Amino acid sequence: MDQEVSSMIVARDQFLSWNMISARQSDWTDSTSAAARYSFFQARNAIYHSLGLLGIEPGARVLAPSYICRAAIDPLIAYGVEVDFYPVTRDCSIDIRDLEGRIKPGTAAVLVVHYFGFPQPLQDLRRVCDAHGLALIEDCAHVLSGEVEGKSLGTIGNAAVFSWRKFLPIYDGAELVINRPVRQVAIQWTSEGGLFTLKVAANMLDASLGRTNQPLLKVAYRGIRAGEVMFRKCANWHLRKSPMMQAETTTSVFDMQCVNWPMSRLSRWTKRHSNIGSIIAARRRNYQTLLEELSSMKRVTPLFSSLPSTVCPWVFPVLFADLTDAHVSLRRRGIPAVTWGGVRHPQTGPGKFSDTDFLYENLVFLPVHQCLRDRDVVNIVRTAKELYVRRN
Repeated sequence: MDQEVSSMIVARDQFLSWNMISARQSDWTDSTSAAARYSFFQARNAIYHSLGLLGIEPGARVLAPSYICRAAIDPLIAYGVEVDFYPVTRDCSIDIRDLEGRIKPGTAAVLVVHYFGFPQPLQDLRRVCDAHGLALIEDCAHVLSGEVEGKSLGTIGNAAVFSWRKFLPIYDGAELVINRPVRQVAIQWTSEGGLFTLKVAANMLDASLGRTNQPLLKVAYRGIRAGEVMFRKCANWHLRKSPMMQAETTTSVFDMQCVNWPMSRLSRWTKRHSNIGSIIAARRRNYQTLLEELSSMKRVTPLFSSLPSTVCPWVFPVLFADLTDAHVSLRRRGIPAVTWGGVRHPQTGPGKFSDTDFLYENLVFLPVHQCLRDRDVVNIVRTAKELYVRRN
């Protein structure tokens, strides 16, 4: 359930942001443009391929944070590495000394997550990795744009993985950036067929135009839907039942059949033509409003007490004291709040890391996406306050 709602909170409603798409290509400057780049269907596929491109062999060990979505861990295991976990504190920070103490003779890489778009201490991590001859992999799945110590996120690690579909009105899309390549790997890309392109178009339009009241857009939507249905009927059984046609982007399951899928054509086009500056500004504005309003509540604690000028937030992470399953109560009242409790990897099970247990059980994600209107943000604040009023 959490995974499905998470998709809605960070992706589906963003399909309403077509006012932030232009026929002209975006002038967004990519700070990692000099690096090798690979566009994938999903970020988990990028994580899988990062190991081979960094020269990491199956049987090696990778250090990963204990608080993480299983979609980032399963690709490592599928590749054949052993995953060791290091603890994350209740404020999602890292004890660098503790992490260094967990390095073993077979450790080849450290995976670090920039939680919710807020940067980790990359220079300290870089020094540790260089001292021990390890690759540093930045999980930038929560990052649209950001800096730390004057350097862009995604440029300090040996590799970085971005998940564009968490921010943009696209069906799929992730990117692997290799800053320090070790070996050349020829990825056997799966070609995108016309039926799959229609599927992507239908899903993107379904999420955006399906609720429109504009007659011309309704006609366009019905036309695309009719074309997809006709194409499916004319296609042979094998094509209709192919892995690509059965693919979903709302599950945390890692599937080796999808590992060589590229980012779809329509999603690439939409990314190139998105007004990134407007998206960042809207997300920051919504986050700042929630921060100001919810910080005044005695039993509500935002994970981060301020919003640095270089951060574009993915969601608004917050703790509700003395409330069990606050996210469930919020959802019942129409707020698409989630936790990571439903996507916890079995290897990080309860009892191993106390602060990790606390985060999985209590840290709630509230939406800040660019399509929220002012009244939507006000409604989130009002509903959060009502949780305690009703309880008292």
